[in-house]
Amino acid sequence: ASTDNPRLTVRKTSGINPVRVVIDRNHRVPDSHHLFSDEASPTLRLVAGDYHAGDKLAPRHGVTDVPCLGQNDTTDPAHILAVLADFGLRKIFVEGGGLTVSEFLNADLLDRLHVMVAPMIIGSGRPAFSLPEIKTLDSALRPKAQMVDLGSDMLFDLNFSHSSVGE
Repeated sequence: ASTDNPRLTVRKTSGINPVRVVIDRNHRVPDSHHLFSDEASPTLRLVAGDYHAGDKLAPRHGVTDVPCLGQNDTTDPAHILAVLADFGLRKIFVEGGGLTVSEFLNADLLDRLHVMVAPMIIGSGRPAFSLPEIKTLDSALRPKAQMVDLGSDMLFDLNFSHSSVGE
């Protein structure tokens, strides 16, 4: 979010904008980014600090900082989901980079994963997924998959709610 300035709003269809949630432990995403300045949707910014569990009101507008993250670079997806549940947010769409998505995938907390493949080669950098090595293909994740042709891009819709190891 700090480099690509996303909006995380509903744009290509009708509907209300969701509550946006940004994992921004050390306030690296500039306040001038759309997420914090466009008033298009209420935004929760998850930052470093001690969390006090309990029911909270979902924000109706503006940006609300929520101290709930440790100081290390990893996140605990189950903890994040518990924090969001305190705000009444239970249906979560994770839009993130390889590290964030991998943490949710490793914690077995994804029902679906959408992977977009575009005809663009950007070179080395962070991997799309960082998962533990497996010894045999019997241990591979095997989600039910659908491919959606989006013109020059291809979307892989991976359904983990029906996957099994070793199928």
